[in-house]
Amino acid sequence: MGADYQPLTATERNMLQGMVNQDYDHFIDIVSTNRHLDKNYTESIAQGKIYTGTQAKNLKLVDETGGKTVALDEAAKLGGIKGSSM
Repeated sequence: MGADYQPLTATERNMLQGMVNQDYDHFIDIVSTNRHLDKNYTESIAQGKIYTGTQAKNLKLVDETGGKTVALDEAAKLGGIKGSSM
């Protein structure tokens, strides 16, 4: 299975698609649970779409936008670490 010299059989394709579907459903469940979002809402904004940081914030997928420094400062704060990330 998966050899480049031989196409997938229907059985192999179905098996792989089932695995992808299972992983996708798990991803939707994790996002819905951890972002406190309705599963139907999460599915409606997922579907392999790409969002800017601002769009993701408006869709409640992230709490804040910012670069590396903002992320490091927030991680330090959450971890109880004092000091600057710079």
